[in-house]
Amino acid sequence: MRRVTMAGEVAARASALPFGASSERLVRRGDHALFGVSTGNSYFSCRRLAEAVAWAVERFAVVDVVHADVALQATLEAFGYEPAAARRSATKQLRGVRRRIDGALKHVGASAERVRSRPLSDFLDQPGYQEVRARARAALRDDLEMRSVRDDTAFRFLAERLRPDGLPAPAQVQAALAYVDAELPFFLDTPRILGVASSVHCYHSVLPLGRLLFGGRPKGPHDAGPHHRQLPGSAARSGGAPAGSATSARAPPAPTRRGRGRVKWTGRRATMRRRARSSPS
Repeated sequence: MRRVTMAGEVAARASALPFGASSERLVRRGDHALFGVSTGNSYFSCRRLAEAVAWAVERFAVVDVVHADVALQATLEAFGYEPAAARRSATKQLRGVRRRIDGALKHVGASAERVRSRPLSDFLDQPGYQEVRARARAALRDDLEMRSVRDDTAFRFLAERLRPDGLPAPAQVQAALAYVDAELPFFLDTPRILGVASSVHCYHSVLPLGRLLFGGRPKGPHDAGPHHRQLPGSAARSGGAPAGSATSARAPPAPTRRGRGRVKWTGRRATMRRRARSSPS
């Protein structure tokens, strides 16, 4: 009789939709999976996180769950909160997202020992993150397409918080850009930041930055340099469990090659299904 782990039972409700040319290869390789969790996204329930992480621990040697906490209080203040109220609200939101993550890991069971859960702020002073952050700044300077997509991501962030006819104040724009810029390094080179050979970025929908960087855009004047000539892919949305996709990132300076990719979770089935790169929704 085949032994079924708690993680295996939970993972059976998840399926992955690879996005990017190398996604399936990096999933099979199984070095590392990354989940990014934001405080304001109601999609990240305890159940969905449990399904996503359970799917990952069955396939990857190491799994990281990183929740966004950078610029949260500044964002609340930019939208009218008094500093004390912003601090209380940020603390409450972060406590809530940590509670959901901790609850999800309990559902996963013993396999959750291979899962590292950390806030984004833990990485800000780390050399790997700082190196990739510097490369991101250079890319935003030189790569007009990337800067446009970054700005569009910030606009979407603001649009969810403004009245339909509202225009953002300068402080709100700066807060949104700070939020996006803090996460951008994980799109560019997760392996360098987390010290893994390759990584698959798992998310439930295709983000504009993921579509650009993981979608296999042709090389051209928009490339900022050799460090992201082979940027990975992003995932597509469909249901309620994890998915992802993977691709190789950065031209390696040594014989060892780092890889990055992304997958999207959809729930109910634990089979990988190929999805055309042009069809993510």
